[in-house]
Amino acid sequence: MENPIIFTFDENRILSGIAGQDSPIAIHQLEPSHHDTLQTIIPNQRLRLIQLFRKIYHEELLLDPNSRKVIICEDFRMSNPSKQLLSRVFLYDLLVPAVFFIPSSVLYLLSHSLSTGIVIGIGLEETVVIPIYDFRIITPQIMITDRALARITTHIQSLSDLENFATQDDNEVSILLGTTNTRALSKKTLDYLPNGTLEESVRSVLFSSDSSMMNDDNEFTIPEILRKITARLPIDIRSEIINSVVLAGPLTSAPGFAEMFSQELSIAQLSLLPLSRKSKPLSDSSLRIQINKVLSSDDMDLWTTTSAYVSTIVLSDFNYGDSSIFANEIRRDNFV
Repeated sequence: MENPIIFTFDENRILSGIAGQDSPIAIHQLEPSHHDTLQTIIPNQRLRLIQLFRKIYHEELLLDPNSRKVIICEDFRMSNPSKQLLSRVFLYDLLVPAVFFIPSSVLYLLSHSLSTGIVIGIGLEETVVIPIYDFRIITPQIMITDRALARITTHIQSLSDLENFATQDDNEVSILLGTTNTRALSKKTLDYLPNGTLEESVRSVLFSSDSSMMNDDNEFTIPEILRKITARLPIDIRSEIINSVVLAGPLTSAPGFAEMFSQELSIAQLSLLPLSRKSKPLSDSSLRIQINKVLSSDDMDLWTTTSAYVSTIVLSDFNYGDSSIFANEIRRDNFV
């Protein structure tokens, strides 16, 4: 059996290549219209997806689509209609033999040899916090906040005289100013920021409560979300899940970001315990959040982890369907 093709998606790129390789063959930059096509239902969506993936296959991968199975690392935000449409495009329009979907949040954990923990994905407009136990997402406890990269970028603008950099040859700074690209806070862009600017912005947006937003569920800070998730988890697996946190998203490219995040989280925990958001004493001492590891992974880690994991399964002649990570194989004869 030939190794399958892997597709991973971040906010503005598609990484694709053959399972078992150390790095993707193709890194395709997405135009804003294509990113919308992957996330939501829009007019002519199927045609645009066909054109997009044919271009990737024929011009970048240089492979026939019907020669290998496809594995897609699905983002938490990928809706069922979007997954169905992607399956239809691959199976009926590109004629691939079969399609599998793997949750990217589980693979972020796996990139650190973990099967249990919390994944915090800091995206452009939303930050999603996903608890996972033994490779299984605890879906009812997933929480989302609007405190995310767009706000961090806006806060950085308010602290820094970034207009001074707009005339430089590196247009990543102008991207940062316009907040049109979710990879705005790349390592190169961060080199232009005054010391402490990123730390102060992350602290303000992700960790500082705003009393005017107390009743808005989409405005919870990261420590508040972790408190709520911890309280709702079964007590016998609570400590194991909350022990490790893996950060994902564009901000992970910032040097020392995981260490900074861990430090801020520790400070925030001390100020929140033993009081809740509404300053009422907590009676259950087991609600204390004790996080021992804060790690980070980027989109390249996601691809290489998927590649290594899938190739191990292929080499051992293991059935994909028997893995707790993989969903059922989708083929034309079982696609609904």
